[in-house]
Amino acid sequence: MTETTQTDVDWRPTHRPMNVSEHRMFGVLRSLGFDAVPQARIGEFTVDFLLPAFRVVIEADGKPYHSDTARNQYDRARDLWLQAAGYVTIHVWTDNLFRPEGPGKIRRHILLRLYRERGVRLPMARQFYARLNERAERLALRTDERRPAPRPAEPLAPA
Repeated sequence: MTETTQTDVDWRPTHRPMNVSEHRMFGVLRSLGFDAVPQARIGEFTVDFLLPAFRVVIEADGKPYHSDTARNQYDRARDLWLQAAGYVTIHVWTDNLFRPEGPGKIRRHILLRLYRERGVRLPMARQFYARLNERAERLALRTDERRPAPRPAEPLAPA
């Protein structure tokens, strides 16, 4: 693969149909208020979803499809190429889309990655970020509580 700069890469929508998992994922992204482009073409790759405003790619990964070693290698190569082109790839397991608590977990995962990778805080997710800060503070306190108190200096032995 050749070296790619951010300005060399362009994306365009395709007319490829979405599968059932991707339809559910699209609903999750819309519930977060994202302008997601399904089945977008970036360079030579077609990605499940593109958030063009953030230069973020979201891939809905199913275990049967991604259990193949060759497929994993292809995905790694694609992710490295996208990263070199200035994109962040967020992978989501499709198993979570079909569990009752799954869409909420996926929303939190996407919000956390957007915050960590791009510094993006969505106004609608204010409560999420407040809880994230509270957890970080509690973790810091717990870590401090677990640290042993410093031992007093031992007196020097007489010479």
